[in-house]
Amino acid sequence: RGWRRGVDGGREGGIVAANAASEEAFGIERSGLNGRSLVQLVSDPHEKVAGCLRIWRRSRSFVPGALTLAGKDEQGQAYRCEGAALKQTSAQSTTLVLVRFTKREESAHRFVALSQRIEDLAREVFRRRQAEESLHRQREWLHVTLQSIGDAVITTDADGCVTFMNPVSEALTGWPIGEAFGKPFDDVFVILNEITRQQVESPVRKVLRLGEIVGLSNHTMLISREGVERAIDDSAAPIRNTAGEVIGVVLVFHDVTEKRRLGHALKAQAV
Repeated sequence: RGWRRGVDGGREGGIVAANAASEEAFGIERSGLNGRSLVQLVSDPHEKVAGCLRIWRRSRSFVPGALTLAGKDEQGQAYRCEGAALKQTSAQSTTLVLVRFTKREESAHRFVALSQRIEDLAREVFRRRQAEESLHRQREWLHVTLQSIGDAVITTDADGCVTFMNPVSEALTGWPIGEAFGKPFDDVFVILNEITRQQVESPVRKVLRLGEIVGLSNHTMLISREGVERAIDDSAAPIRNTAGEVIGVVLVFHDVTEKRRLGHALKAQAV
């Protein structure tokens, strides 16, 4: 663990205070360190010490220095240092500087650990970027597929509000996606029973309630925004996230008006 001492931010750095770790490093009691100067305890030239002190007294955050202690601890390990300004000690703008020394070996270990963390972070960022790019490509592929598919497709969020409509669904409902986006699904997709003329339960609400795939009952009619009625057939399925939670619904439907009309005609001929 590094040790600290406070020094006068002048040219030679007179020591005014030191902590217990400094006693262990030098084998000198703190009282013996007080009154000495920084230049007496390092192996560097006076000008280099003065340069470090000049930089340190201008910064409130620690700035690395290149000074090396002349003395060594019991294992013969040299120290590195960093310093920062604390406060002015007089009206003459004398600045108190905190100098923190760390064993070079510990500094090297910290550097290696920091480098490893940076490398791990870079690897994680790269992995996530690749995953995002892959997800983006999948979404683009899905978007193009849904845009070009022959059936009508509408998707909603977990609250049952419209998030996507392909051109076929826009044509059948009479709602362009620019106006339908964010609206409740039931406002855009209005369906009735062809025989009873009663409103049919929304397939989206049913999926959100049951959490499973559902289909429309027979005789379902879609009422477009312009009031045009079309017989439709459809199925709706939940959209789940990686945790298995339902985050929306996808509805696929198509116009079966001609098919139903043909069926009615065949039944009439059979009678």
